[in-house]
Amino acid sequence: EVDVRVVAATNRNLEEMGEQGHADERYRSLTSALIERQESGEPVHRWELARMRRAGDMRDSYRTVGQLMTTDLFTVHPEDLVARYQILHDRAVVLGWLGDHKGQGRDLGAALELARELADDASQADARVAATLQLRSEWYRRQGRYDPADEDAQVALDMYRKLGDERSQATLLCQLGWNIVFTADSP
Repeated sequence: EVDVRVVAATNRNLEEMGEQGHADERYRSLTSALIERQESGEPVHRWELARMRRAGDMRDSYRTVGQLMTTDLFTVHPEDLVARYQILHDRAVVLGWLGDHKGQGRDLGAALELARELADDASQADARVAATLQLRSEWYRRQGRYDPADEDAQVALDMYRKLGDERSQATLLCQLGWNIVFTADSP
């Protein structure tokens, strides 16, 4: 689960860096700082902002994820709807972090279709559909599309009420409240 404080600190940090250096240098500086601070064990509220670090070696700009980390590969078969749903849902979250809103929307649509296909187990299916609608609602909100954001959030809220998931209900009520704030006429 994503710690909201880390996301807020990251956004604040990127704003502070402004247009210093190239985007890849800013993100690399920020990522290095996040790793160092997490390893230090200090609470997030005590973290200092990351400082811009200039690339010492231009080859750093061309490194790929595969050169920096390892991963386990596995095969997902077309009939394995649950795994396909989870991969699409998770990838939509990552694409949102990367700013690929078109790709995120595509994956959210596909994940929502799969979640609805998985309706055999009603409570699990409802939880998947609600989670995907909640994520898509946030996606709409970030684009300033508040009407579809509210529609998805309201449907997800109703589903979470049926499931008795109070935490998700609270999150959606907060989101709906912010949508009202963002769309209300200023005095």
